[in-house]
Amino acid sequence: MYELRYRDRDLIDMYIQNVKSDIPIVMIMDDLLDFMVKRKIDHFDVPANRSQTGKAIRFMFKIVEYKDKTVYKFEGVKTI
Repeated sequence: MYELRYRDRDLIDMYIQNVKSDIPIVMIMDDLLDFMVKRKIDHFDVPANRSQTGKAIRFMFKIVEYKDKTVYKFEGVKTI
């Protein structure tokens, strides 16, 4: 079992501030988690043409393994 975890609205607010999208992140969170799990990566990238700054950005997560589940904890955003 996998879980996406973030403090309060950190991930949501960072997504709104940094990504040009008509789709709210809450609508695609499960898809983003599936994407990271299937590829065994700890991040997802937003291309420059979809970011507010015009530069590609990376949403980073820390992967924490527990006995019964794996948690992806939101760590922050950086320009790539």
